[in-house]
Amino acid sequence: MADLSFSLDEPPARPPKECGDELMWHLSFRLFVDHRPDADGFCITCIPSEFIPCVARHLAVRGLLASCGVSEPGAVR
Repeated sequence: MADLSFSLDEPPARPPKECGDELMWHLSFRLFVDHRPDADGFCITCIPSEFIPCVARHLAVRGLLASCGVSEPGAVR
């Protein structure tokens, strides 16, 4: 299991200390922010509307984790 210095619910805009790929972090963070929920829980970007987490939000989280060297989301504490 990997210990991360940030929450996947609200990742920081700047790459954390354990980040090994800053470009991947920045791209994944932008995708994460672009696919946030509206007041009703729907993605503000996906059309037709999808509940959060949408596919892009899942990919963003995978990218954030991969940039920190975590290949499996289940390996995070």
